[in-house]
Amino acid sequence: MLNDSLPELMGYCRTAEFVTVMGPTAGFLPDALFHLGIHAVGYSRVEKPELFLHLFSSGMKWDNSTRKVWIMPH
Repeated sequence: MLNDSLPELMGYCRTAEFVTVMGPTAGFLPDALFHLGIHAVGYSRVEKPELFLHLFSSGMKWDNSTRKVWIMPH
């Protein structure tokens, strides 16, 4: 996303029936991803902010403070 390579990469998916993007921050602008032709976006949603901040600042895995979410356009 930061290097603006996703539109070019989507060219390699022209024949794909279903394209997903998944990552901890992929849900930040899902509509922009859907506009590029991505069918589903998976990301981690922080469910326990205090625990997340503690784990993150300690350099620990923060899975116990988040929940995996998949979204698709309406």
